[in-house]
Amino acid sequence: MQDEVFLKPTAKGGFRFNKEVADVFDDMVTRSVPMYPEITRICARFAAQAAQEGSRVYDLGCSTASTLLEVNKYLGDKEVELVGCDPSLDMLEKAKVKTSGLENFTFQHENAQEALLENASVVIMNFTLQFIPRDERPAILKKIASSLPKGGLFVFSEKIATDLPDDLDNLVTTLYDEYKQFNGYADSEIANKRKALENVLIPDSHTWHKKALGEAGFAGSAIIANWLNFSCLMAWK
Repeated sequence: MQDEVFLKPTAKGGFRFNKEVADVFDDMVTRSVPMYPEITRICARFAAQAAQEGSRVYDLGCSTASTLLEVNKYLGDKEVELVGCDPSLDMLEKAKVKTSGLENFTFQHENAQEALLENASVVIMNFTLQFIPRDERPAILKKIASSLPKGGLFVFSEKIATDLPDDLDNLVTTLYDEYKQFNGYADSEIANKRKALENVLIPDSHTWHKKALGEAGFAGSAIIANWLNFSCLMAWK
């Protein structure tokens, strides 16, 4: 189903991961997040390699389970449980339909702050941290780091706040708008979605991520994919 959520301005309250969004989410992210299929595959390859026998791979903010399904393709003979956590029941309904018949999938109705991360060897967060209140992000990163064993991996993707001068940062925004126009979004849809995401999606910089990951207890971190102000990163124990 094609994303037409922002043909009209949204109701008061801003962006929500409700049924209207869940119904078109796969189309929405593919058309509005640069390199989304590639990012999903990259995350999955690293996650599958790092996943330890008999452990769990958690996806916090799993939405419709696209990333976990990709991880499952690369696990080979490993016995690994794939656990999707999301606070949106509408998203989880879609995830359960997409993974029907696959016995190593489990879904939990909870947000990243609530997830216990038991027996985790890999944690994934694709475009999720940016929606969590900023003052709660360090605690989540520390929880993830403390839950992972030696060799464990945290893979995540985010929209990034640039450190560029205003004129160059404005060009980044223009290029991103052109990307969405190329994928069929009207100027009015782009403007309506930007308005809906104000004070809902709050990005951090690469500098912040590197510092926060180190303080959380990870041994190291790296950027593994990047398109302007969208990045896929990983941190390891």
